[in-house]
Amino acid sequence: MTDGLLSVLAAVCNPVVGVVKHRQVAVEQLKPMTAPTAEAGESMADIRRAATRYLPDSQIKRRLFWRYTLIYDARLAAASVGE
Repeated sequence: MTDGLLSVLAAVCNPVVGVVKHRQVAVEQLKPMTAPTAEAGESMADIRRAATRYLPDSQIKRRLFWRYTLIYDARLAAASVGE
């Protein structure tokens, strides 16, 4: 549910941020994006479950526009196992 609401919010805000960040009107037509893209196959909950399973003690921070940061420190994880 949260993923869907945040995606709608991002879809509305994305063009607004584009206009704010790029105030000048393009002189020529922009080339289409060529980077390969795909629809998300996992929800944020799926990613959190996988991170918990494979990277215990990792932290996930949701970012703007369909991004997230996963932070994992193997040294800290090894230290907590050795306790």
